[in-house]
Amino acid sequence: MNLTLREWIIVMLGVLFTSVGILANNWYVRQQGPAMGVVDTRAILQAKQRDVTALLMRADATPEQRQAAIESAGPYAARVGQVLEELVKECRCVLVNKDLVVVPSQVTDYTETLATRVGVKLGSGQP
Repeated sequence: MNLTLREWIIVMLGVLFTSVGILANNWYVRQQGPAMGVVDTRAILQAKQRDVTALLMRADATPEQRQAAIESAGPYAARVGQVLEELVKECRCVLVNKDLVVVPSQVTDYTETLATRVGVKLGSGQP
C-alpha cells in the first residue's frame, strides 16, 4: 500500500491529535484526586468510648463531669457524620469504612484527619 505525502500527513495529524487527546485526558483524571478513600470509623468511635469511660472511672471525677461525659457521647456521632460529609467534599472522593477494603494500603486513609477534626486521639488499638 503506497501512500502519498498528503495521505501520510493526514495519518500523522490524526495520530498526533489522538495522542494529545489521550494525554490531556490522563492529566485531567489525575487532577481530580483519589476516587476513593478509607476511614476507620470503628477506631474513631472506640477512641471516644475510651475517653468517656476513662472519665467515668476516675475516682476524683465529680458527678457533673461524669454527666457531661455521658451527654457528650450523643452529639459525637452526629459530629462524626458531619465531618465525614466535609471530608467527602474536600477530597472529592467516596469514603468507605477501612474494614470493607481488601487492600487498604493502596487507598488514601483519612482516619487521622477525621480524628483530629472531631477531637479524639487515636490510641494504640488502631490497626
